[in-house]
Amino acid sequence: MRSQELLTALMNGPQRGDFVGIYQTEHDKLVAFTGLQLDEAGDLVLYSAKQQPPMAMKDFYTQLMLHKNRYLMQWQKGQKQPIYGFKEVDRKIVI
Repeated sequence: MRSQELLTALMNGPQRGDFVGIYQTEHDKLVAFTGLQLDEAGDLVLYSAKQQPPMAMKDFYTQLMLHKNRYLMQWQKGQKQPIYGFKEVDRKIVI
């Protein structure tokens, strides 16, 4: 999924961008992503770091807008994984 596709889906959905955070599931628990950065391949990678605050949605939207044509990936289990979709749960974006 490209950044622009996710941004469009979030802004045109029922919540209209009014989300409290972006999360991944690990062992049936929601874990907040704490950052988003470009890697050496030019992909935008979401990651979670222990003892870091969750990423602000303002920063998340800004990065999506700045890097619209980049592919979105997530760092999970020590490697990059592509993001194919998301769901909305209680005003949270779950990858």
